Amino acid sequence: RSDSNEIDTALTILVDLSGSMCGIEAYIAQQCAIAMCESIDRTGIRYEVLGFNNRSGFESGIAKPTRDERLSGDYSRTEPLDMYIFKAFEERMFEAKGAMVTMVHCAGGNNSDGEAIVSAYRRLHARPESRKVMIVMSDGMPSSGGIAHHLTQHTRDAVQLATDNGVDCIGIGICSNAVSRFYPKYTVINDVNE
Repeated sequence: RSDSNEIDTALTILVDLSGSMCGIEAYIAQQCAIAMCESIDRTGIRYEVLGFNNRSGFESGIAKPTRDERLSGDYSRTEPLDMYIFKAFEERMFEAKGAMVTMVHCAGGNNSDGEAIVSAYRRLHARPESRKVMIVMSDGMPSSGGIAHHLTQHTRDAVQLATDNGVDCIGIGICSNAVSRFYPKYTVINDVNE
């Protein structure tokens, strides 16, 4: 027996589950997430796996559009954000495997990346661990009902918010290098074996 240092880290894996991720992209993201989880499950790192899209669409009385005051009262995004928790911080990987295999079936709809990053950042920021890491898997640009260039700028702003508050943000491009536009640290994966 030997003493080992505890890794005081919390990790969020956030997966884009938009319509463009349907098919092979969602499968690659799912397999990458599972491989990462299996490799860190016994390290002492607390981690969660989340997914997001705007699949449910706007339903009156359930969700309200996000108002951007900088746009003179116009709405910048008009679809609600759907967040999926595939593995919570408190769960072990073997407890979450049933949810993890459903990831590919959740893909569809649009993706408001900035909103999802801010939502995941808030969850991560509330954790007691001293180091915080967010890995975002995506195949492209934000796309949601609203004004396109505001969605892309909000994604940049969300990454900057997390980074400025001590979160290491890493983008993993799934069959696309679009993540290079938003994340200072990124890589691209075209195949599960990578």
